[in-house]
Amino acid sequence: MKYSLKNRYSDILPNAKSIVSLRGDGRKDSSSKYINANFIRGYDGIPDQFVATQGPLPCTVIDFWHMVWQYRATAIVMITKLKEKNREKCVQYWPSPGTTTQSVYGDITVTFESEEHRDGYTVISLNISHKGQDEHRKILHYWFTAWPDHHVPKSCTQVVSLAEEVIESHQHTGLPIVVHCSAGRGRTGCFIAIFNGIVQINEDNRVDILKIVSQMRIQRGGMVAKDHQYKFIYNALHEYWSKKLQLSPTLSRFSLDDDMTELSDPDEDVDGDYSYTLHHAFSFAE
Repeated sequence: MKYSLKNRYSDILPNAKSIVSLRGDGRKDSSSKYINANFIRGYDGIPDQFVATQGPLPCTVIDFWHMVWQYRATAIVMITKLKEKNREKCVQYWPSPGTTTQSVYGDITVTFESEEHRDGYTVISLNISHKGQDEHRKILHYWFTAWPDHHVPKSCTQVVSLAEEVIESHQHTGLPIVVHCSAGRGRTGCFIAIFNGIVQINEDNRVDILKIVSQMRIQRGGMVAKDHQYKFIYNALHEYWSKKLQLSPTLSRFSLDDDMTELSDPDEDVDGDYSYTLHHAFSFAE
């Protein structure tokens, strides 16, 4: 394939209909317009709310920042370590104070400003600018490092907290949020599904997880790649609902949307492993 060197995994390719296209940046490389990334809709069909992409390779870091600048992304959510089990999952594509506070990637200059540590992730504030332009933009980089390789976190709390913070800061900007893991499918799909699920819960007091995941897969194949990741989405949204219930006691118990079968009460001991029928949607019963 023409762009094979720019794909981290040879069998994970972007869907043609929703692929992110880069404008030519003057480089002689004819592949400079290609990036392994797809636009993903937000809740209620909001177009292009997310860009789902792979973890950058050494040869695609310039393309990555070109994409961030071209589409005026306000945030990057990274859900992978740089290496896991001694295998590279993503190259470091931003400056850090341990090495340098400023790096240049093609025409884009990225400057480290600050970082704040949360439980399971770090929020890094970056400033980016483009050669020949006076504009400077702030972008927040959310680096989640508590996701174990080839599995899901034992607790959903950290991922839910991350999603809530990104929603609060970026949901209404009208600009895309870049999300990536290593392949840009499994963990990336989980985060976007949880984000959209939380928004739907807040807007509609219900959530249709099957619909959320199915629509993502139309735009990027393989989103939410494993059964345990799909189950994790349910557990995460159940946890979010449980917290919402504590803050708003007038809400009634969680139930399945189509037959209103009650799920386990969040206070009951279910060992964190809820037996959901995965083809159902669930809602708050009034």
